[in-house]
Amino acid sequence: MWDDLSIQVWTLGVSKVGPVESAIGNDTEVISKKQVSLPLGPATLVLVKRTPPATEETSGSARSTLEYWLMVFRPYPQRTDMELAYTLHAGFGGSRQHAESELLSLARGWKLP
Repeated sequence: MWDDLSIQVWTLGVSKVGPVESAIGNDTEVISKKQVSLPLGPATLVLVKRTPPATEETSGSARSTLEYWLMVFRPYPQRTDMELAYTLHAGFGGSRQHAESELLSLARGWKLP
């Protein structure tokens, strides 16, 4: 946990064509996507709405959630068709503005391998 964010750090192999969409997968909707500048270089900040899979929707207890994905793309060794997406994934329950601000604050100290 960081402040009120649930943070996970991922390294994903993604397609060079539509890398954000390739990473976020099924049962999601991109709400917003923007470029941000970090000390380690350019990054893409994506606000995602995750909807429950169809099998969970029938139970009546499923609900959509919002997540931020902060992604830094780098070359994928020996793969010209792919990139590595270094990703800070942040689940949150509070305001979008606060979550975005806290995630970007955390990312200022982020170092990639």
